[in-house]
Amino acid sequence: MNFTTISGIILGVFVILFGILDNEDWDKTKGAFDTAMMLQQLKSFFDLKSISIVLFGSFAATMINFSFDKIIGVFKVAANAFKKQPNREVETVEVLLKLSQTYHSDGPKGLDKINKTVDDPFLHNAVEMVAVETNNDRYKNFLESEKNSMIQRHEQGREILSNLGTYAPAFGMLGTVMGLILMMMANVGADSMDIDLTKVLTKMGLALRTTFYGVVLANLIFIPISGKLKNMSLKDVYIREIMIEGLSCIHRKEHPLIVQDKLLAYLPLELKLKFKKDGKK
Repeated sequence: MNFTTISGIILGVFVILFGILDNEDWDKTKGAFDTAMMLQQLKSFFDLKSISIVLFGSFAATMINFSFDKIIGVFKVAANAFKKQPNREVETVEVLLKLSQTYHSDGPKGLDKINKTVDDPFLHNAVEMVAVETNNDRYKNFLESEKNSMIQRHEQGREILSNLGTYAPAFGMLGTVMGLILMMMANVGADSMDIDLTKVLTKMGLALRTTFYGVVLANLIFIPISGKLKNMSLKDVYIREIMIEGLSCIHRKEHPLIVQDKLLAYLPLELKLKFKKDGKK
């Protein structure tokens, strides 16, 4: 699990609960909150109809922009934000250098043997094409096209979540306006002396809950997860660029030492030092 994503959501929920619970409910004699009052306050913020307006309204508007299968697929994409993402830079460089050394000494047959242990689909297909495509420019263009296709897929998933983050507050306001209209219509024709001001304020508070849900879902769930996926996509692109550089060098049959120098240029200083400290030169 991704610790920062989970921690961020938990901290956000804690901040919201801290704002909901009133300090006056703290029972100094018992050193704890008045449980009954605390539950009552939390219950006052829960309304299934308000949640439904925000959630289903946001998804309905998003369905106008995207096909249904893309919207269903966004749940799978969003799940990646909760998965731990290992640092693959050094590992990628190591694999590419091993491929370079093998190709330099054993030729295509050596690559085929190593390629059976490669898990990354992009790298696996690229290694298979080394012996098939003789033109280096066409080979590199193929790798760049694969990278660009990955970027487009990632951008579509992020765009759906970004749209949900945009629509959620809007439907929150819509629910609030609907509640206020219903509240005003209920008092039409009533004598001014007969209006129960406490009841009116209570209904107004209930109407504002949809805005609350819209803001929370947009700024704690949809938009942050979209941003998380953007950062993860940038890292994937970075790894792909390392692969493309290394594979292009291998395809040109450059010496492994030259390949190593070019690949190490992609690594931050601390990773370069770690790489050299481990004796992988």
